[in-house]
Amino acid sequence: MKKFTLSIYALLFATIFYGQKFEGTITYTLDYELPEMMEAQRSMLPTNMITHCKKEYSRVEQKTAMGEQIVITNNENGASTLLMNMMGQKMAIEVSQADQKPKSSSNPVITYYEETKKIAGYDCKKASYTVYVEEQKDSVSIDLFYTPEIPVIYNSQFENLKGLPLEYSLNTQGMTMEFVANKVDVKKLSKTLFEVPKDYEKITLEEFKSMMGQ
Repeated sequence: MKKFTLSIYALLFATIFYGQKFEGTITYTLDYELPEMMEAQRSMLPTNMITHCKKEYSRVEQKTAMGEQIVITNNENGASTLLMNMMGQKMAIEVSQADQKPKSSSNPVITYYEETKKIAGYDCKKASYTVYVEEQKDSVSIDLFYTPEIPVIYNSQFENLKGLPLEYSLNTQGMTMEFVANKVDVKKLSKTLFEVPKDYEKITLEEFKSMMGQ
């Protein structure tokens, strides 16, 4: 089941959106650099990520060959629910804020550059974001392009940055994931998008990990 869990961690690790000044949908294209031993799993990984944002709620969607994965987050209290529709089995897994990003023991070091790039219609600026990750016992540096037109509170992984990243890469589980926004659609969204469907069975994260053999 390790092939399947790769995309789960990519989804949880990727982004946590929050906002009162933005309502709409951001679509990211995903690409990967994989070690040779993981190349056979490429077709199992998602190729895009769609994030719906409305006030304090977000809904992040990804589809793989195994099924659909959705994370619904209340960003005021950090509570999330991971919805898995895997081969007809529908599960709703509660995920704490601590499980959604790597633990850091220091404040980020952010360096801003003059380089700019147009991404999804937004003027973006380059920055590097460095933070010490306890799980890796090392500092991790991320090069990114962000837009100051959308507050970084929509992506808590990059706290203190001067805007929302629309292009960035993450290293996890021996692979590099690249996120590039190709569309930002500002629009009103239905509140039903952020509700857990009644036909999903609620289980704990520990129960889910046990099912995945972890």
